[in-house]
Amino acid sequence: MKFLFNCALGLFLCSLFPCATLEVYAQRPQEFEAQNHEVQNRTRPPRLMAEDPPVRTRQRNPRQRGSGRDNNRSPLPEKGKLFPSLNAYDEDGAVVKVPQSLAGNYTVLVRGCLTCPVFWRSYHEIEALSRDYQPLGVKFYFVYGSLAHPENNGYVQPFSQQERLLHVKEAKQKLKTTIPWLADNMDNELKWAMGNFPNSEVLLDGQGKVVSIQSWSNASELRKALEEHIGPSKSHTAARDLDLPTIRRERPTGEVLPRVEVKSQLTPVKVKPSASVEPHYAKLRVEVESSVLESGHGQVYLGFHLDPLYQTHWNNLADPLRFEITGPAGVKLTPAQGSAPEVEEVADLGPREFLIEVQDADKDTELQLTAYYYACSHDPDFCKAVQQIYTIQLTRDPFAGGVAGRSFRFGGRRGGRRAGR
Repeated sequence: MKFLFNCALGLFLCSLFPCATLEVYAQRPQEFEAQNHEVQNRTRPPRLMAEDPPVRTRQRNPRQRGSGRDNNRSPLPEKGKLFPSLNAYDEDGAVVKVPQSLAGNYTVLVRGCLTCPVFWRSYHEIEALSRDYQPLGVKFYFVYGSLAHPENNGYVQPFSQQERLLHVKEAKQKLKTTIPWLADNMDNELKWAMGNFPNSEVLLDGQGKVVSIQSWSNASELRKALEEHIGPSKSHTAARDLDLPTIRRERPTGEVLPRVEVKSQLTPVKVKPSASVEPHYAKLRVEVESSVLESGHGQVYLGFHLDPLYQTHWNNLADPLRFEITGPAGVKLTPAQGSAPEVEEVADLGPREFLIEVQDADKDTELQLTAYYYACSHDPDFCKAVQQIYTIQLTRDPFAGGVAGRSFRFGGRRGGRRAGR
């Protein structure tokens, strides 16, 4: 019977993970122990270790309360002015001083990520343009920062610089880009300097001054700017000739629980993970109704999403994920604890989601949430209990991105302010 069960389980999980042969065992672990992070000295199947705890603090940037999308934008850089000095990282993790390290050449910076459909549709044209102008000394970079639309194709916001660099590696492979990538720092300074748009574009001259700026990348306008300042290129490469992949939004797979439904558009708020011995295999996302930001009362979304970087799944033979949430005196949270439903499938990849109510909060309210869950992988020896703590600030997070259908509504990508040449 045990042999038949493991065979059936292996076939089920092969439908979830993209591998030719996969042996997955959802084992029932022993009772949860809060301090068992170090209990298993096994080879870790994930591709990275959690080292630097993510701290996304940008005290110098103004934060406004409310639910308007314009609050997420920063001023676009002015033409003729020096681009702000800040640190980014190349594909190998080495620090790149922007714009100092790029001086001496005209440089194109284009924002993009694995979750931005606008970037998926437009990066081919930038790749084609780079073929024409790189021979003339122009440098091109794609800039990877916070995700535009988390949960698109399963990706969730990185919690550390190391995880962001892994996103860069995945983007380079999946999109087959030849233009090198820069990874923004975890304060998202480069994204903020470029207007905090998902797909903005900046052309700098050899001294680091802004020559042109687009809130949404536009290869035709960029070519005009390059022709004006450098001259026409000898070639005119067509994007269709580059044989680059077409990326589309994929429907979620491996989900066995119904998704929560919300009545109104939510706003993502700041979430700070505490340092953890284990990687955050499941990452917390918190969104709130506008009334929470305005009056301290309303509905709060708690979502725990498996990070595909770590190739783990929920072990449904173990106790389901549970959480406990606390706040300062006078703040009421209902319920203050919860547990995910038990399901018949032995393993799955879908999120664990909850809706709670908060009352009598204000802009300075901080909540503390502790999550308990089992992280398991296709390695039959890897299934461990994890306890992780988060601090939740009931303040808009301008870098959290919007989830389609919950904290983002489709409708005209060019609604934001656009600057021309």
